[in-house]
Amino acid sequence: MDRNDSSWRARQPKGTSAGGQYATMRSNEARISLINNKHQMNQTLTKTLNEFDGLMVDGVLTGRDGQFQVNFMSANEDQHLTDGLAMLEEEARKHGFFELKVHPNALEDFDTPEQSAGFLSSAGYKFDGQSYVKELRQRPADIAPEPAPEPAPVKPAPAPKPPRPDVVKPSPAPEPPPAPDTSSGTLSERGVPTAEITEKNYDGSVPVPAHLTAKYQELIRNINDPQGGEQGAVAFGALLAKRADVLAGFDVEAEAERLRKDTMRIRNEIKDGLVASRGHATMDGISSRLEWRVKSADLSDPTLKVNNTKLRDAYRQTLAEIRPMGGTAQTGKRAQKKAISYLNEATKNFPTEWVERSNTHGNPLVPKMSTRRAHYIPARLTQDGLTAPLTMNEESSYVDGQAGAVAVATHEFTHRMEDVVPGIYHLENQFRTRRTTLPNGRLEPLVPIYRHTPREKARVDHFASRYMGKVYGFGGYTEIMSTGTEALFGGEYGGLTGMSRGTSADKDMRNFILGVLGGHTVKN
Repeated sequence: MDRNDSSWRARQPKGTSAGGQYATMRSNEARISLINNKHQMNQTLTKTLNEFDGLMVDGVLTGRDGQFQVNFMSANEDQHLTDGLAMLEEEARKHGFFELKVHPNALEDFDTPEQSAGFLSSAGYKFDGQSYVKELRQRPADIAPEPAPEPAPVKPAPAPKPPRPDVVKPSPAPEPPPAPDTSSGTLSERGVPTAEITEKNYDGSVPVPAHLTAKYQELIRNINDPQGGEQGAVAFGALLAKRADVLAGFDVEAEAERLRKDTMRIRNEIKDGLVASRGHATMDGISSRLEWRVKSADLSDPTLKVNNTKLRDAYRQTLAEIRPMGGTAQTGKRAQKKAISYLNEATKNFPTEWVERSNTHGNPLVPKMSTRRAHYIPARLTQDGLTAPLTMNEESSYVDGQAGAVAVATHEFTHRMEDVVPGIYHLENQFRTRRTTLPNGRLEPLVPIYRHTPREKARVDHFASRYMGKVYGFGGYTEIMSTGTEALFGGEYGGLTGMSRGTSADKDMRNFILGVLGGHTVKN
């Protein structure tokens, strides 16, 4: 172990410094430090001396003063130190040591120095006033302890000669800056050059570099590439998700685990209540009550709302680091002011390029508030000509300080993006097809989404909601991107992170949504 290592100093006996008694040890003498498995081995050891069943003995032979320090670690707490000492003695003999010294405080397996002293005495060690010593082999008479070397006399440095007046000495070149430490810490802390960041070493501590963004934008554009299309979006989204989690500043998985455990608590309460009132509990009975209980708990949880806000802002910042985001949506006649306000809050969640596409392509948007089911219709003939109605409604919010209607507006505006931004539907369809294809190559069967409206059907996969796998009777639209953006920026469906008492995480879909938002560009 390196003598300059701070952990080595910490294990020295009190009153002993690195330049103290052990610094004056003679050649072919040994010092050992036996420690139990509460400690970790230092990884800077220069040489492994030996390995034994149940024991690991590491150490350093300096080659300069013959000192032999080892760390003794027992993989079996019942292993007797007698066996360890015997092995160390044998190892020391192999390396030519005449004696072995053990400081009484080195045996941390004992509670008191007296117990340590008793053990060493029984093992044949004699106390010399400072350490317990055991002769390992006979020291030849002609080999005496080596005296400490006399310090060499220091010669005074010659006075510098004055420079000749006709000779101008050039200034020394500036020293290059020290190379960044690339051995530990985050990419940011280590100062790794941007050009050396790859998918493998990226940790989210810095924005996703431009060369990776360009690579994945090209892959996403090429839907026929096996690694492109939706697969490229998922891979790119994984990088963006790392960045967002860092910017959010809290442990997303730990928060998801807290809510999962609370879901189990609520479920057990429901089950016990049904058994007490009915004498039994069925899965349907539990599920019908669990859904509204967990939704109510999520909506009233201030910690969850704050964390959803942090994630929403982190997604926006992450995407803004790689492309312009947001913009003002142009709307047609008879649009309602309140609906316009909600819509322009929602446009912050989309690339500026997409918002501008909406403003210059397709029929003019006419956002309105409604008490009925929200919807987007790409074309409707009105007294003002062809328009694109986009309705939203007031709902409860999972995000602190954000109206629930903003999440609805985000959902419906995503359908507008499917309508005016080429390529989004193809990426969605690829993603949904992959997720809903069975091992035999066939698509999952269509099943009703709701009991009361059997005409709406979906391929359910393991989406956070059946509605995500909805299949329309006409092409051009899915519910993948719309429910996904609603989840990420509005906290619906646990934000796809598992941060909900009622849904599990879907990292694949989260990555896809982020990848499309960050990587899908409009080809001119």
